[in-house]
Amino acid sequence: MAIFEKGDAKLHDYLANRVLIFPVYHRGAPEHGEVYKDIFSIRKTFKKYMPFIAHANVWGLPALVIPVGTDEDHMPISIQIMSMNGNEDLLFKLGEMLETHFRGYARSQLLD
Repeated sequence: MAIFEKGDAKLHDYLANRVLIFPVYHRGAPEHGEVYKDIFSIRKTFKKYMPFIAHANVWGLPALVIPVGTDEDHMPISIQIMSMNGNEDLLFKLGEMLETHFRGYARSQLLD
């Protein structure tokens, strides 16, 4: 258990004055079911396309996904911001600033 405590302490120190910004996916949002195929593909394509979205879950960190634009097919492109536990208020404030600066949430009209 000491190795986990040591890792948690290093992670806490690293994130003390940082907010990490990651892409959510390597392109605009795919159609429903496509990501599922990547995750469970025998070719292990998830290693290429999804390296960042698991960090918050694996490390138990607070994270927020913010849409920041659209691709050529008008599908959303988003970023994920994450920080250390206890920094949730900062993430919400930064998320609000980013939504105000970029497009924020917009419901897709393509499939309605």
